[in-house]
Amino acid sequence: MMRGPTMTILLRIVRDRNPQLASLAARLAWCSYMMHVYDGFSAHEVPAVAPHLDAEGLLGKKLLEDGRELHVEPTTYGRARLCLTNEHCRLSYTDVYCYLTPARALEAMRAWNGEGEPDGWHRHPQTGRRREDGDPSRERVHL
Repeated sequence: MMRGPTMTILLRIVRDRNPQLASLAARLAWCSYMMHVYDGFSAHEVPAVAPHLDAEGLLGKKLLEDGRELHVEPTTYGRARLCLTNEHCRLSYTDVYCYLTPARALEAMRAWNGEGEPDGWHRHPQTGRRREDGDPSRERVHL
């Protein structure tokens, strides 16, 4: 079963080619995502409020003043990433920050204006930097 970024790309292709199927594709992605996120959890361990995917397969989206967008995408193991879109093409990202939970990524998206870096990320793939528990004082470079 496809999950994470692969599912997001598939959803975008389905949405662009047949908008009527976008809602169904989003529901299928949600089921796939939730099966993976909660695999092995008992009923009392599943969060009371689970994140949801929109028709694009995103957990959240925010339009910035300069026309760029912030996207929160689910990834594997119940994590998420905050993506800054390219100003000329919203299907490509200029920067990506990984978060331990979707809630942290959504919180960072709401607080960030697209300048500098968002708070709370634990991995920055472009530079190889990692921050234990999102703490800037515990940053290290992982090559």
